[in-house]
Amino acid sequence: MDEAKKNNSNRINNLIAVVIFVIMAIGMVLPLIHTGKIAIDIDWWFHSSRVEQIYRNLKAGVPFTYIATSTFGKTGVGSFLFYPDAFMYIWALLRFIYSPVTAYYLWVGIIFFMTLTVSYFCMQSYAHRPLRSFIFAVLYTVAPYHLYLSPVNWVLGEFVAYAFLPLAFLGIYKILVGDARQWYLLACGIGLIFYCHILSVLLTGEIMAAFLIYRIIKEKGMELERWLALVKAGIVALILALPIIIPLITDFFGKGITGTYSGVRIVQQLGTITTDSIGNVATSGSIGLVLLLVILTGWKWVDHKSLEMPMYIAAVALLILASSVFPWESFNHTPLTILQLPVRYLSYSILFAAVVGSQGIVKILDTHFVFARAKVPVLMMAILAVAGTMSYFGSILPMTTKLQNRQINKPLMLNKLNPGQHQVLMNKVVTNANYQDQFAYWGSTGTADYYPTTVLKHGHFFDYTVSQPQQALTRDKPLNDLLLRKAYLNGKSLVVDPVADPNRLTYGIDLKHQSRVDLPVICYVHTTVKVNGQKVTPHLSSRGTVELNLAPGSYKVEVGYQPSKAYFIGLGIALISWVLMLIRVIFRRKIDHRAKH
Repeated sequence: MDEAKKNNSNRINNLIAVVIFVIMAIGMVLPLIHTGKIAIDIDWWFHSSRVEQIYRNLKAGVPFTYIATSTFGKTGVGSFLFYPDAFMYIWALLRFIYSPVTAYYLWVGIIFFMTLTVSYFCMQSYAHRPLRSFIFAVLYTVAPYHLYLSPVNWVLGEFVAYAFLPLAFLGIYKILVGDARQWYLLACGIGLIFYCHILSVLLTGEIMAAFLIYRIIKEKGMELERWLALVKAGIVALILALPIIIPLITDFFGKGITGTYSGVRIVQQLGTITTDSIGNVATSGSIGLVLLLVILTGWKWVDHKSLEMPMYIAAVALLILASSVFPWESFNHTPLTILQLPVRYLSYSILFAAVVGSQGIVKILDTHFVFARAKVPVLMMAILAVAGTMSYFGSILPMTTKLQNRQINKPLMLNKLNPGQHQVLMNKVVTNANYQDQFAYWGSTGTADYYPTTVLKHGHFFDYTVSQPQQALTRDKPLNDLLLRKAYLNGKSLVVDPVADPNRLTYGIDLKHQSRVDLPVICYVHTTVKVNGQKVTPHLSSRGTVELNLAPGSYKVEVGYQPSKAYFIGLGIALISWVLMLIRVIFRRKIDHRAKH
């Protein structure tokens, strides 16, 4: 087959693959939509509250969300400033068309399609074999740990970031081994991960650093061209991520604001990872049966001289690193505690095992099935898609059973809280009918993220919400008072209920005496305050909230947030850079196409 016919055949195969991915993604979420229910637990509340706030702000005509005003207890918390939310806007926009339950599952389907497509084309760039690329995409996407991230659980930042890991690692491959002129792939991959989950950026960088060290040791150095490509990719990635980085610098680092909980927790036993993987169940410790077999047998059949060997070693090492075999307890007071959950390494173990596994499966198919070598292997792709979809539904069976069985889900149905009643949201089922009721609850994770450290007297909110949820309501009085929207007038507390607008809370206050007013809204560096329409400089109270000294009278106090000028400059630079990167990719592809002809 000449080069022109081969390229045309690849284009046809690519189109067929994308069509199949669309069908797969729809088929994976339609049964969930038909249940009309979402079984929610630990991480759900944090992300659904963010999306709800974005949706309400968009509905009011405000495109950017900085602080929570109608969710998160109306405390003005900056969960949107310090935790990326770009891809949550897709979910929020779907709310304008579909019911809440349908919108969520459709969003999951979009992320599934995105993961399938990105991983397919990344493997195409690496191996130039459509069938292998398809196998890799299916193995990577339906891996049980990925399904645990969503829809089984709600680790949604990591779930979206997972879609772009292949792009980032294709980029580092191009720089270290392949065509270093394609350094922009690494920049775009890291940039996109920044917009999903900052912790995944750190983990990705850590693993890439290990590959870099391996490359330098193996080849006794690295060419200047590749070093320059690596530096360019790093600088451009940071430029692309400026809207994420700048608020952290201006309002978070060193500002007395708590982040997500730290410390290494929930370390899985290697035996648990093995048994869960054999069962192919979507849990926090399951890579799936196929990839487990790859890891257990790969040392026998992977070509030791090929590039797949380092990736196989990485898959094994990261699986061990994700388990209790690694002495995590010894590192609980080191920077590694930012990892939180060692099982996060499973995403990377799955990635490399899927690369190796796709090669092994293609070899088997080529040897035993003639139609796998056909010019358009549509039949094999269809068979693999069906097998992958069946594996998916087998992995999430406990969740679908819970949703479909009324005897199981009826006692778990979310109840509407009475006025003044407070409860931590755990292990409930929501429907379109009770969806809005969840926002009166407190979340077991995320409730106290990005609050002032001064309100957390006994450690992070998460430390006791999971094991003793009711203690979370009373254990830290400053936090409890803030969540209950208690203001202080000269030290005396009273509950206030502000009017919520996009990025703004408005309090009506009547004072008979000169008063020090401590409002239950968090005061960040760029928090703004207007008193009767006049802009004033807020004071920082002892609990990290907005404090004002006011004379007797009636006041309308508006508390909002206005990002720094640096943020808007960074946003503009990032947008221009994304456009330029897209143009570069298009021209690079045209140049490469002409060079081949």
